[in-house]
Amino acid sequence: MTTVDGVVQAPRQDYDEIDPTLPSDVMLLIRFSWETGITVQQKMYAYASKNADSYMLVEFTAINNGNALGDENRLEYRNQVLHNVCFAYTMQPCVSFEGATQNGAIWEANNDDWVEYYGENYLDYLGGGTPLRPAGNRSADSLRMFMVWDGDNNKKTGVDDTGDPDENSGFNEQTPGHGRFLSPQYFGMGFLHADKSPADESNDLSQPFSTVWRPGDVRFVTQNDAYQFFFTGNHMASPQEMGFTEPNDPINVARPNPYICVGPYEMPYNSDVRFIMLVAVNGLGIDKCAQHGLQWWEKRQGGNGITDEEKNLLLATGKDSLHKVFGAATKRYFRNLELGRNPYDIPDPPPAPDLTVTASEKSVILQWSDVSQEPDFDTKVNDFAGYRVYRTIGRNDTTFNKIWECGGKSGIPVTTTFRDTSVQRGFAYYYYVTAYDDGTQNWEQPGVSLESGKYWNMMQRNQPVHPYLTKTPVANLDNIKVVPNPYHDLSVNYNWPGEPNKLLFINIPPVCTIKIYTMSGDLVKTIHHTDGTSEEAWNQVTEYNQLIYTGVYLYAIESDIGNKTGKFVVVRTSTEESAPQ
Repeated sequence: MTTVDGVVQAPRQDYDEIDPTLPSDVMLLIRFSWETGITVQQKMYAYASKNADSYMLVEFTAINNGNALGDENRLEYRNQVLHNVCFAYTMQPCVSFEGATQNGAIWEANNDDWVEYYGENYLDYLGGGTPLRPAGNRSADSLRMFMVWDGDNNKKTGVDDTGDPDENSGFNEQTPGHGRFLSPQYFGMGFLHADKSPADESNDLSQPFSTVWRPGDVRFVTQNDAYQFFFTGNHMASPQEMGFTEPNDPINVARPNPYICVGPYEMPYNSDVRFIMLVAVNGLGIDKCAQHGLQWWEKRQGGNGITDEEKNLLLATGKDSLHKVFGAATKRYFRNLELGRNPYDIPDPPPAPDLTVTASEKSVILQWSDVSQEPDFDTKVNDFAGYRVYRTIGRNDTTFNKIWECGGKSGIPVTTTFRDTSVQRGFAYYYYVTAYDDGTQNWEQPGVSLESGKYWNMMQRNQPVHPYLTKTPVANLDNIKVVPNPYHDLSVNYNWPGEPNKLLFINIPPVCTIKIYTMSGDLVKTIHHTDGTSEEAWNQVTEYNQLIYTGVYLYAIESDIGNKTGKFVVVRTSTEESAPQ
């Protein structure tokens, strides 16, 4: 739980129950039925810890219980035996909503992603060995995985938009940045286990027997067409291997949905089969996306920088990053089985504490719950070492920097409070606090310290904390100012990071009313300032939720200690570029 300035932030996800035995941080359970009389139970295991937050495991159990209409108390097909049962699984990947929204490639017929299956000769890699100890050709495919990544939108002429470089449009973005790669991600969907048969739960390493992809906007005419497409035992070549050059070709490629197919099975009544998927994502980090994206943008403006080819080579390193996380997760799964552990288990850090963040005079105060007495989840031994505080400015979908820690080797005694004095008034700050251990209970890498994940208490985008100058009553209303004044929307990156429309009234009375007017006297906005500080922010949005236009505006401040009027100037080149945040 996270509380900011007295307001409890809504949880990222509502949970139905707390299971203290769960091997992952979160498990989503879905159960549904098909008209064939098969009930499917799907469990999705996800992790917040830093050593596993880039992937999730998906377990399917398909049961031939005769339930066709969803009511398991009324079974439509009792005693049925099903022959040649095959299953196809897909996720419809959108590599980046942010990037696809900017370039108009978000809809199925316009999507510009590429797809490729890696794993056609996986059995050659195993060579009779196991996933942990392969004995075959080391140059063969070492994983079973579909990959999806962003391509070049052929509808955009004069620019290679692979990776969706930021056009600085500000559309659906927290902070525009010249050239920043908005779609660096590589998405992976792969395979770990399939029962050999309902009577044999051992892993059939020859599965999946079919891996195909299909444009998202292309439909099948009959069910038989679909069956033949998915289940003929084909490992389909990638669009590029098939000679297609335009990823948003609406007939042949656009929105290429990958399908991993297992089977066929002979399923007696009340029998079941189980298969397990691995889903992961990785790619160039956000700092590198900003750094290299700016270099690419500067090159296009005639300066020094990187070319399209160099940009694309940098983005392509995301494939290696995806393989790294996919390979590590695969080894962890099979190592757990070999050691007799729950296959979904990971070495656990201490739990993340509840966090309370409060704005103060020239500082921010952080307080958190004490988790120092919580034992390791697996061994029940106390291995707690300390806490770390992370912070960023202006936006929370970026790199947080560690600014303080206690315990461990820091030389600072363990405590549950920290006052951050390295802040500036009016700026938006985001924090999270982690707990870390001494590594003694890390059964995977003994001695390596583990740290809780940021997502448990990271402050959310719409609720930053703003330190203020003082709560001392204002003595002279003539010191009231609007910052910045004039406001120019092309200078937002130099004003308040992450808050492009922000105007700050400073040196105002602790309790007052601010009224903003047009030069013709129309009331634009009334703001009631009641928090006792000497400043109040406004996002330039009117009472009717409209962004104000270019012009000169008047303000009138009314308080018990006096009144003050003034004016400020707004220069706006486009109302779309700085839409309300």
